[in-house]
Amino acid sequence: MVYNTLMATNQPHNQQAQHNQQEMANWQAAQQQGFTDQYPADMPMNVDPVTWKSAEYMTHTKTSQWYIVFLVCTFLVAGLILLLTREWLASITILIVGASAGFFASRPPSERQYEINEHEVKIDQRSFPLESFKSFSVVEEGTQDSIWLKPVKRFAPFQIIYFHAEDEQRIIDILGLFLPHEERELDHLDLLSKKLKF
Repeated sequence: MVYNTLMATNQPHNQQAQHNQQEMANWQAAQQQGFTDQYPADMPMNVDPVTWKSAEYMTHTKTSQWYIVFLVCTFLVAGLILLLTREWLASITILIVGASAGFFASRPPSERQYEINEHEVKIDQRSFPLESFKSFSVVEEGTQDSIWLKPVKRFAPFQIIYFHAEDEQRIIDILGLFLPHEERELDHLDLLSKKLKF
């Protein structure tokens, strides 16, 4: 797997990516203050952007039995809340949330257009500067891998991007030029969501 190959040569790539990231940040700061307009000499230039299309999130096949069990569990939770609190509003809220979650679970993911270049990660019309990310991880999610971009801001969410297997090497290659690689596994909440097929 490409991921395993990446792990074997991780150290030198990370050092170079960290250097590139710092050089880019210094250049952009100097450019904003009007001190320079010269691109850093040792930064990768004229890097061909990598573009691809993929689903916005990973889906799990759900049978009619899954929806029946989910519906029964939602009514059981709502009923339990009513018995314990005698609050109709709380029970109705549980039913509304359950219905919304069921609808979301049945909605097929839309296809997104992705692009990574030497300056940014673009998802459809949204743009995320590379310097807003601290590192990237290749996370194995069963039959499909994903890339998690770790934000610099402490409480900002990860940016997760999906791809087809044939695009994996190109995406890792260009990200490795600018961001260090970091090992990451799915946490307990992610694993629970996967087991529940959400």
